[in-house]
Amino acid sequence: MKNIRKHILMIAAISSVCIGTSLNANASVYNNKSMELKQPDNSSVEVKVTGDEYYTSIESIDGYTLCRNDEGWICYADKDGDSLKASDEVYNGENYKDNRPFYKKIFSDVKNRSKHLSNSSRKVEEEITENREELNAKESEENEKEIFNKYALKAQTNSYSKEEINGLTILIDFPDVKSSVTREEIDSFINEKGYTGFNNNGSVRDYFYDISGGNVEYSNTVTEFYTAKHEKSYYDNVNSTDYGKALELVREALNGLRRSGFDFSTLSVDENGEPRAVNILYAGDPDAGWANGLWPHQGYIPEGFYSGGVNIHKYQLSNIGTELSLDTMCHEDCHLLFGFPDLYDGINGSGGCGTYTIMSYISDIKNPAPPDPYCRSIIAGWNNAIDLNSINNSKIEADSSEAGTHSVYKWTNTSNPREYYLIENLERKGRYVTIPDFGLMIWHIDETGDNSRPEGTTYSHYQVSVVQADGRKEIEQSYNNGALGDLFYGGYKDSFNYSTSPSSKWWNNSDSGLNISNISAKGDIMTFIVGNPSYVEEGGQVEQPEKPAVQDSIIDETNYYFYKSSPENMIIRVNLNGNDVSSIKLDNKILVKGVDYNVVKNTSWGEVISIEQSYLTNLSEGAKKLKVKFTAGISAILNLNIVGETVEEPSHEEVSGNFEVSANSLNTSGNTLNTPLTIKAIGNKSYDLSKLKVRYYFTAEGDADETVWIDSAAISYDRAPWYLSINSKMNGKVYRMNNIKANADHYVEYTFSANDVLDNGASLYIGARIAKNDWSSFNFLNDYSYNNPSGVVIYYNGEIVNGVEP
Repeated sequence: MKNIRKHILMIAAISSVCIGTSLNANASVYNNKSMELKQPDNSSVEVKVTGDEYYTSIESIDGYTLCRNDEGWICYADKDGDSLKASDEVYNGENYKDNRPFYKKIFSDVKNRSKHLSNSSRKVEEEITENREELNAKESEENEKEIFNKYALKAQTNSYSKEEINGLTILIDFPDVKSSVTREEIDSFINEKGYTGFNNNGSVRDYFYDISGGNVEYSNTVTEFYTAKHEKSYYDNVNSTDYGKALELVREALNGLRRSGFDFSTLSVDENGEPRAVNILYAGDPDAGWANGLWPHQGYIPEGFYSGGVNIHKYQLSNIGTELSLDTMCHEDCHLLFGFPDLYDGINGSGGCGTYTIMSYISDIKNPAPPDPYCRSIIAGWNNAIDLNSINNSKIEADSSEAGTHSVYKWTNTSNPREYYLIENLERKGRYVTIPDFGLMIWHIDETGDNSRPEGTTYSHYQVSVVQADGRKEIEQSYNNGALGDLFYGGYKDSFNYSTSPSSKWWNNSDSGLNISNISAKGDIMTFIVGNPSYVEEGGQVEQPEKPAVQDSIIDETNYYFYKSSPENMIIRVNLNGNDVSSIKLDNKILVKGVDYNVVKNTSWGEVISIEQSYLTNLSEGAKKLKVKFTAGISAILNLNIVGETVEEPSHEEVSGNFEVSANSLNTSGNTLNTPLTIKAIGNKSYDLSKLKVRYYFTAEGDADETVWIDSAAISYDRAPWYLSINSKMNGKVYRMNNIKANADHYVEYTFSANDVLDNGASLYIGARIAKNDWSSFNFLNDYSYNNPSGVVIYYNGEIVNGVEP
């Protein structure tokens, strides 16, 4: 399972190879990873890969979905009903390799074809079911459950003891493809103390020794290279549609090792005689693509391989390539050795646990983060969690570490012991140096949850969640893999209880009783108070957090103003956003539930207040004021959708002279809205990007929620440094407009975490795309900002500096 968050673009098979395949519960995951794949004439083309064994999407560098046709040629894909098929246009990989300006390298000149195509979820489900049955995923998962239960029992009984584990690593060459990395180098990469080759932070052995606090000594017997019977293309054929040849290669290599006289009894085994870890590394790269052939995967030999008293079923297979990185082998061996679960979202493409744990996504392939405390403390038991329930009303001093050996604190649901919070102090050092944020981390665990369920409701939520201090849930919504503002610390978010946002409630919305206050500043040691606020520190009493008092919604200083100009065709909906409504007042009249309004379910917004049409029809014309009060809730934010009326607001004249804006889109409709923008600073002014906001207005044509992907973001200068990528520093989020227009009911707002400067003459390039979660189509022609430079509104320090609002 690779290291990058994925936005799953689901593919199915229709005569040509546009398939999504599955193997088992654990997968090698990629997200927009650049790779080279082979064409039938043995030429290579560069592509972007997103997905894993379950389903994989492959696109051109500029974002057009690709398929192999019946002859094995990589072609542009077209939509055929609810599936994809290869077109008659072969992809040659040259769209981005010519001498065109940077802007056109990002936005292809391929005409009359939509980017980022996908097939229906029904097709994907069919592929998942078929391939899981074919490749014995159930048996592999049952084996992992046994490992999980064994370690979890040790953790619960504090009976974990140090262990030495000897795994097996088999190396494979092909008659026509030899590894450029030597056996000696691979042996050092896996086993050597203090290894630094290829810029890795230690060896595989070092990683497990560090994260376990010295409890695990993991080594591998690394074989000599076995030369396969056939050339590489036999096993990794461009026309293959499954993993059959990969399994043939695995069996072939094991038989060859047995014939060489290898003593399998030297391997560490479990209670069933199964080796703890079998790693198979082959020369070269996965040339065929599309999650078949020699695509990296964790597999299962259904009949087993018996030799020397051991019986091998499970293995992980991956390519050596041209250099070695810790991420894949360490992640896979966390599964094989300890039964740790995947914590990324392998179905919906949400952020899982971001890059805060190796079991989710990975920000540094050479220095992956340690496992989360659910894995290392609850499952493995390397550092047992300290029970906060039994030491309530205390001041806690939380230490930090470089590899996950620090203290972990646990607050348990006494009515459901499988739900609890885990609390730890994370600092950017050692193996945590690239985590998105640092401070006091709060994890919400429900062992019955599933990290492919990002909804965050009572019955559908993650198994392991990062409680994001800013309350935005951007990881669940795929906006990022974690960001500054996720963790708690003094001067920012220094408390966590029933009434804070986010709150410490259990998933069923009941009071957990967890009350954390006085969280200190970030540091190697962080302190906080847990429990009764009568706890006195240095003569000062901590105030008791109250249950939420009645509060006004926060829109235009708790009130919402609109103008009723006609008696008909008016709709008012209020998104409760998880709150309980106390009262709703229109002008001076308190509305009566069941008479004037009702609370109803909306497929996209959840529970909403819907004001009855009979009441609105009889409402007098003129300016109106709407006010809503809540008794409880996760957020005091009121979102309204008013159709058929106007809202009184100041008019804006167009502001110009600061930027030249290009907003040229190639398509007029499709299920993905692309927003290719070029923004050039003029007028002898400079702009701090962290103070800049860019809004693109559009009509959504439906109620489905949207997801934003940032494909590219960069600044182009007319002097050194000439070009600066800011892709990781840009965020995009879609907002519903309170006052909808005929050509704008939503806007996407782009913001920047960078303080890079856009000075006079420099150009900001934004390449992003928006898709509705039900993948229904947009009509771009009626969008306010479509090919309309003045419709792209730019704000600086909150003031409009370009364009005019709709």
